[in-house]
Amino acid sequence: MLFLCVSSTIAVKANNFPSGGDGTASNPFQITTVDELAALATLVNANTANYRSAHYILMNDIDLDIAPHNQGAGWTTIGTGGQPFLGVFDGNGNTISGLFINQTGTNKGLFGVVQGNAVIRNLHVAGSVTNTQTSAGWNECVGGITGRLQGNASLQNSSFSGSVTGVRTSIGGLVGLLYNTATITNSWSDATVRNTTNGNQGRLGGLVGAMEGNSVVSNSFFSGTVIGAGERTGGIAGHMNGAGTRISNCFVTGEVRGNQWSTGGIVGFIMSAGIIENNYVTGLISEGSSIRLGGILGRASAANLAVTIRNNIVLSPSIRGNGGNQARIHGDPVTVNAPFTYSNNFAWDGITNFAGNTNWGVTAANNRNGANISAIEIHEADFFETLFASAPAGTWTFAPGKLPGLNGEAVEMPQHLRVIINPDIIAHPQSATYNQNDTASALTITAIFPITTISPNGGTLAFQWYSCTTHAGAGTRIEGATDTSFIPPTTTVGTIYYFVRVHSLYTDLIGATVSGVIESNRASITVLPIVDAQAPNITAHPQSATYNHNVAASALTVTATSPDGGTLTYQWYSNTVNSNTGGTRIDGAIGASHTPSTATVGTVYYYVVITNTNNSVNGTRTATSTSNTAAITVTEPKETGIGNTLSANLQIFPNPFTNTVNITGAENSSLQVLNILGTIVYTRQITSTDETIHLGIPAGAYLFRVERDGQTRTVKVVKR
Repeated sequence: MLFLCVSSTIAVKANNFPSGGDGTASNPFQITTVDELAALATLVNANTANYRSAHYILMNDIDLDIAPHNQGAGWTTIGTGGQPFLGVFDGNGNTISGLFINQTGTNKGLFGVVQGNAVIRNLHVAGSVTNTQTSAGWNECVGGITGRLQGNASLQNSSFSGSVTGVRTSIGGLVGLLYNTATITNSWSDATVRNTTNGNQGRLGGLVGAMEGNSVVSNSFFSGTVIGAGERTGGIAGHMNGAGTRISNCFVTGEVRGNQWSTGGIVGFIMSAGIIENNYVTGLISEGSSIRLGGILGRASAANLAVTIRNNIVLSPSIRGNGGNQARIHGDPVTVNAPFTYSNNFAWDGITNFAGNTNWGVTAANNRNGANISAIEIHEADFFETLFASAPAGTWTFAPGKLPGLNGEAVEMPQHLRVIINPDIIAHPQSATYNQNDTASALTITAIFPITTISPNGGTLAFQWYSCTTHAGAGTRIEGATDTSFIPPTTTVGTIYYFVRVHSLYTDLIGATVSGVIESNRASITVLPIVDAQAPNITAHPQSATYNHNVAASALTVTATSPDGGTLTYQWYSNTVNSNTGGTRIDGAIGASHTPSTATVGTVYYYVVITNTNNSVNGTRTATSTSNTAAITVTEPKETGIGNTLSANLQIFPNPFTNTVNITGAENSSLQVLNILGTIVYTRQITSTDETIHLGIPAGAYLFRVERDGQTRTVKVVKR
């Protein structure tokens, strides 16, 4: 294939490379084939035009397992020491597989040297990278993705799977040498990484062989195997040197095997300075010799370096070398001096040493062994949340019974820590609703430890209650709430969710202490504010009226509504004064209407008390409203004749009378005699013009009502 060399522009593509894009950030060159990727290597290494600093995007997966890239020396790396790659290569989430390199020299990987402000991101690479150069120098620089990453260059969201092999120095699963202010973030490797020569310049790491200057590895992990033939072997980096070098928020689940001194779960050797924080290790850590083996750091060149080791935890099943000088955090058997500091470091209390036991001497969060942590605590998500509290929000993903993970996914517990027997929850805590400041019933849980063949002696249960403001929240530990029951507070209005984590602790058949944890269902406790019934709304009051004595009155009425859905009841009252208080209850007058009496001449004031009863509220369940008064006035009717003869001729005498009364001018009429209450006490048909009537009624005032042909006349008569 021929390539056209052009001047300082990339507007003209060499031999139509690549098929799309113009190399800018907004329109990167599109890599779609093996040939285009190989052409990129040729153009960059030859410093053709501006291809070294252009932007590229991988449009699809590419398999390099074809001739000539899978034969002889294999793939030609992109970028060299003299012509490093300076651009941006976006893998777009795609994979370059079948990488094969079997060469002698330096700076080996898919890329050789990446520097300046270059970026490699979103790229996954799989294959085999082998370097056979024999120099004992420290710059061999072999990595799965790039031999060197230097300057301000960065590797982001990328990974390598397969194998990386070098002779001795600066060999890493992702990058051989991380230099100056270069960074690796959100990346990982599960490769087998090894060197082949014993010696004091071995710099071998799961992700990075050596870190120099102010380089940083963060939010990344290694899950493969590191096999060191010489010194300085680490799960993340073999070697750190520089005040700004830092490894943070990383974890190692793979195995780390050293063969000489300076082997560590995170870093093998620190030359001058460095920070190691917020990391954990779960894989086996071993060394063939007896010098400087540690769960986090193998060795430092002196005891008073500017080294900070904080917020780390080692959960490996064993840390074993061929003899002494081993520790759970830092393998150096020395007392460090400022500014060298340990702080807040932990180690699983089940880690075994070279003697096969768990006796590590003095253990503390600020010494080379770290503080003990039990299997139960390891399964608590909030332990890691506290340990890694200084990490940027969202860095870690936590879950009960799992280890923290990156990129939104927690990590499965390794077998040596895994819960085998979980408690069985028979009865979960139940949700309830209370009024504010009520005394709540206790939330309770019933759980048992199941007897199985691997736990024949049973186990013990421990309880820890948590609260959270959302149903799916992580929860906050409730201090002191470690029983099977817990009484929730009701002082604050709102809903709080409660749950309990039940821990089991037992000894299996080989004598190992095993723990488990299970979480109950969430119980919501809702606290309601105190609410009283509301007073009725009166929309129409009873109205005043005037009636003649003993004339039937219209009903007094009231119209009202309940504002809160309650039930309304009524009670009418009468009063001699114009006031809607202090009246006399009218028995039986319990409806929305009441018909007043007109039997007594005068004025009576009526009103009604309306009660709203709402049994659904949690405070006072009744409230009342009182209507306005309605004045009912009863007057003495004026005598009115209807028909000339009845009005003109009717006479009733004597008036007053004693026992006998005479009636004239009322022939062919009917007579009713009513007392002052309006009760008819006597009736008679009058047939003649003059009639005498004997009335054996009590003394008092009476109304004589005479009716004829639809005409009525009423006369007040007094009996002595």
